[in-house]
Formats: sequence, structure tokens, C-alpha cells
Amino acid sequence: MARILVVDTAQPTAEHIARHLVEAGHEARVESVPERAVEVARAWRPDLFILDVMMPGVSGFELCRRIRRDPELYTVSILLLSAMSDAEERQHGLAQGADDFEAKPCKPAALIARVQSLLEQNRGCLEPDPLTGLPNAKLIRRELQKRISERRPFRIVYLEMLNVRAFGKLYGPEARDQAIGLIGRALAQRGTEIGLQDWLLGHTGVGHFVSILRQEDASMYLERVPPFCRDRFKDVYDSLGLAAEYERALEDPLAAKGMAILEVRVCAANYDGKQTTTPRALFDTLLQLRQKAHASRGGGVHVDGRNV
Repeated sequence: MARILVVDTAQPTAEHIARHLVEAGHEARVESVPERAVEVARAWRPDLFILDVMMPGVSGFELCRRIRRDPELYTVSILLLSAMSDAEERQHGLAQGADDFEAKPCKPAALIARVQSLLEQNRGCLEPDPLTGLPNAKLIRRELQKRISERRPFRIVYLEMLNVRAFGKLYGPEARDQAIGLIGRALAQRGTEIGLQDWLLGHTGVGHFVSILRQEDASMYLERVPPFCRDRFKDVYDSLGLAAEYERALEDPLAAKGMAILEVRVCAANYDGKQTTTPRALFDTLLQLRQKAHASRGGGVHVDGRNV
């Protein structure tokens, strides 16, 4: 069972939706004054918002932005409802921080299915990644949307451990997981040591790390983190009894034959706080950088100088 807050100035419509939610096993509450929705949500702690787009005073889009800026509510899923369902409006809603869009009038079965899907997608958002103890991919996306909604400039940095899968095949999944965990903890410690402020580091899966940091800290981070990771890789190979072999492989590529040498590739994109964007657009930019970097078949730092 989930708590769902339905916000719609058309109270009969909202109550109709709430009844179907209750019949599906959820706890539902109706708020017909959108200006009060954030205050009510802070007290009631819903798991999901259902917001009508066309509301006088505060539209569903504006309320969506307010929720995404709120430090207590920004991780909660949002479903927008609208009688207009063209692609442009849908895209605009997603850019404001909504998770999904449902056309009105709603068919109860379709609405309940959409609600269940959103609840499942957001489950575990606040739980740490079990491998590294860092925030997971879901929370990283929520934090990105929060900063976008606040129009707060930032740099997003994607760090990829290269050759992780080959490393796991050669030395075993336990050694692979230990290596990923070590790098995750070391990155978090390093960020604290160099004085990063207002930053978030997360692990998004199998040696893929994402940092969100202030623009003024980005150059220092990009300069210091890659060599720091390489130093930590020495500890990984030392734990396998391969420290000397690793050192030789770094000096002579031919000596790396038969080994899986870990390396890092870093890609970075910028958000200037002036444009409307989405977490997906930022990740698409990083993906494009990664694809270009992949052609070089090596590590290094790759920065997109544009504002996304």
C-alpha cells in the first residue's frame, strides 16, 4: 500500500480518482487547493503525487517544480494528468520534473497500472547501493532534477572503470566487487579530503560512478581524481598478489598480456542554470561523449564545453 496525494481543483474528479486508488489498496488523499499541496505533503509524506496540469493559480507544472525544489519531497514520484496529451506538452511536463503523464479522462485500470509502475520504479530510491554504500542511480537522477528545478549551475561527471568485466572473468566476481567497492569508498573520501562542497557521488552500476558538483570545483576534480584512482588500483592488484606485475604492465604494455588492467575514463557535461533540461538530456550528452571516447580505446578525461 502506498500513500498518494491527488491535487486537483475539480474536487469531484479528484475524489473519483481517489476512490479507485483506495479500491486498488492504496491510501489516497485529495487536496483541492494547489497552493497548500506542498505543506500538506510535508506533513502527510506521500509516496506519489497525482497532479492535474490545468489548475488556476498554481498549475500542475509549477507545482511540479516546487516539489522538485523541496528538500523533503524531491524524491517523490509525480504523475501529471491533462486533457491535452500532445508530445510537446508531455515533454514540457517531463522537463518540469514529472515522471510520467496520463491523458484525461483517465481509464481507472490504465491509471492504476501507471501508478503501480511509478511506485515500483521509485522503490529503493533512498537505499544506498549495496556494493559501495553510495547513493544509487535513482537518487542521482532525483538530485539532478532538484538542481535543475532550482536553476543551480553544476557539472555532472561520469567516471567509468574500464575492463571491469574482463577483470571479473579473470580474477572472479568477488575480486571485481571488492575493487568497485574500494574505488567507491576512495572517491568519497577523496572528495572530502580536497574540500568539495555541495557535491554528490553515486554508483550507477558495475563500476560506473556519477558525481554532481559545483562548477568551480570541476577543474580540480577532473585533474585530481583520475591519477588518484590509478593509485588505488595498485591496492587492488596488491590484494591479489599482483602488485609487481601491475607495475610492470603500466611501464610496458606487452607485460600486460594475460592480465586485465583496470583504468578510468571520465566524461563531464555542464549545466549553466539558465536553460530548461532534464536528467535524461544530461545523460544523453554523457553517452555521446562516452561513445566518442570509446573510439580512442583508452581512458582519459573528455569534457563537453557546451551548456546542456
